[in-house]
Amino acid sequence: MTPADLAIAGAVLATALWLGTYGLLVRLPFVVPVALMVGAGALAGALGDYPAAAGVALFQDLVLFVWCAMIANVCRTPTALASVLRAWGLSATVCGALLIVAVLSGSMSFAGQEVEGGRAALTFVTPNQAGSYFAVSLLVLLASGFPRRRTSRIVAASIVFVAILLTGSNAALGGLMAALAVSWVLRVARRGGATAAIAAGVLVLAVAGTLALLVVRLDLIDSARQSDNTFARITIGRSERSANDRVARVSQLRDLYLEGGPLGLGPAATKYALAEGSSANAKSAHNDYAATLVERGLVGAIGLASLIGSLALMAARISVRPLRPAFAAVLRSTGPLVGALVAVALSGLSHEVLHFRQIWALFGIVAALALWGRSDERASAGAAP
Repeated sequence: MTPADLAIAGAVLATALWLGTYGLLVRLPFVVPVALMVGAGALAGALGDYPAAAGVALFQDLVLFVWCAMIANVCRTPTALASVLRAWGLSATVCGALLIVAVLSGSMSFAGQEVEGGRAALTFVTPNQAGSYFAVSLLVLLASGFPRRRTSRIVAASIVFVAILLTGSNAALGGLMAALAVSWVLRVARRGGATAAIAAGVLVLAVAGTLALLVVRLDLIDSARQSDNTFARITIGRSERSANDRVARVSQLRDLYLEGGPLGLGPAATKYALAEGSSANAKSAHNDYAATLVERGLVGAIGLASLIGSLALMAARISVRPLRPAFAAVLRSTGPLVGALVAVALSGLSHEVLHFRQIWALFGIVAALALWGRSDERASAGAAP
């Protein structure tokens, strides 16, 4: 439990009272995928060797689902959506500013730089979690257009971007670049149609491939590892080591899946199972997809696939179909939100991000736009005054 969890509990209670008082229609987005994942995890945990760890993980799953559903139901009106986006943007800007001040003042403890080799984490558990928070927050800022003044918006976005750099999270930086590319392609599609979007996508892939080739040919990773520049060392310089670590986990996770079978070992069991096997690298799976399969079995993997499919369908709906004018006035663009979903999907290949609060808050906002924000009457039915 953290202060954030207490705030979430209070918000959920207030939302439940509001919905019940006015008799408003309640929607539960992602309820089937979450039910599959939680149900599979509960069965695997009950039959596995680590029921206590599984119980904590399943409780976290339920809290995050309720948090997501709360946001999706609160944001049924443009005014409520605007309030949530402003709160998110303002809090992220303040947190980013605090992190920058802490680093500049040399307060390593407050900046969270004592956690992992000088990388800043603020009050988050790891720098990667902090990087994920700031990256998603920056994309929410870009989507919302908050603050309204262009100069203030640039300052806020710059603060959050610098915070991402200070975390040294390659996953956050890479995901952000991918998200911005997706957002740009969607913008081109809205203005120029499918042909222009395909051309833009090919250009993005060509640029990405060229940059990757230059990194290899110029041996930039080795140069960054030996550089005197701290930022170069904690980002590009450690990328090869991180990649090798993730590759090494593949065989470990394969063996664990064969050991656990189609039902799985139980949620959060990977680290404990590796430790019992005397592994020198007894850590969590660091991969949402592999962790779900290993820990929750085939049914859990189906649940995750269903969640991804639901999010993809919602992203397509809010990208292709126009929003109601009042909702469109709140958002500058839905592209950064769709890009943020892509960033989450990519980050899930190297980290377990599905237990991060900001990820499910993002899912809630996307669900709200798909449920209440579209221009067709069925989508907006049940919205509160």
